[in-house]
Amino acid sequence: TRTAIGLLAVYSLNLIRLAVITVMIMIWGKSVVTLAHVVVGRLIFFLGVIWLFWRLLTIPTLRLISRDIEVTGRAVT
Repeated sequence: TRTAIGLLAVYSLNLIRLAVITVMIMIWGKSVVTLAHVVVGRLIFFLGVIWLFWRLLTIPTLRLISRDIEVTGRAVT
């Protein structure tokens, strides 16, 4: 289920990125295409993917390790 959530979240994140780029171009014109796409769009996508990785993989893994340490006194490998 995390895979499906992750795929849907990345897809949604990309739609948000595209919407932000489009709005920037509508407001400030063609002169901001490079800034909108190369800087802002990539920053949104990069930070979003890092956040998703943290939420979907790192936090659950840390919780499992914490439980293992509480139960056994050491991390189970």
